[in-house]
Amino acid sequence: MSIRPHLTALALATSVTAVAGCSGSSDAGSSPTSTTTADASTSTASAPPPTTTVSPPATSSTGTAAGAPGVPEPARQHTTPGAIAFTKHYIDNVNKTGLHPKIGVLEALAAPTCKTCNNLADSVTTLVSSKQHYSAEVEIIRSAHRVTGEPGMVIEVLVDQPEISVLNQNGSTSRSVPSTINSGLVFFLDWTKAGWRVHEIKIDNSQAS
Repeated sequence: MSIRPHLTALALATSVTAVAGCSGSSDAGSSPTSTTTADASTSTASAPPPTTTVSPPATSSTGTAAGAPGVPEPARQHTTPGAIAFTKHYIDNVNKTGLHPKIGVLEALAAPTCKTCNNLADSVTTLVSSKQHYSAEVEIIRSAHRVTGEPGMVIEVLVDQPEISVLNQNGSTSRSVPSTINSGLVFFLDWTKAGWRVHEIKIDNSQAS
């Protein structure tokens, strides 16, 4: 099994796995028209500040779910901020499993039908079997809730990715993926008895300013 460019081809370019050709991707023109309300937190001091306000939280009779192992309390809430926190948690784990590959982490955060998520998990499996890892991680620049008529929650994310290399055990580079900036992704989340789960990820570079 070959290493695929980690969320890169999918614009989330995180540590170098592949998602190119995944049926979960789409271009900006096919993305739903929406009004966006931003949580807009930044990962660096140079990241752009939020420009919009947070929408009212979604409500639920269940409120909080146990969630997958390691899911932080804010990401276990059935609210808009909870969905945004869960999306960030998923991306954080894509980063972590690229730098320190471990099987079973990403699988617990996604629906079995999420093809992009399965590609990412497969890439981690490949890293483990080949005893390789990635050299860097994606940086979240902005995240926001997209208001649509669809069920579940739709979260937009804008990220920057440095040049990322696939490193062997001895530290040598087997391949690299070039840097990208202002890459837009849209995460589609479902609320389940076990908490939020990613059920689809799409490209949407219309988010870039």
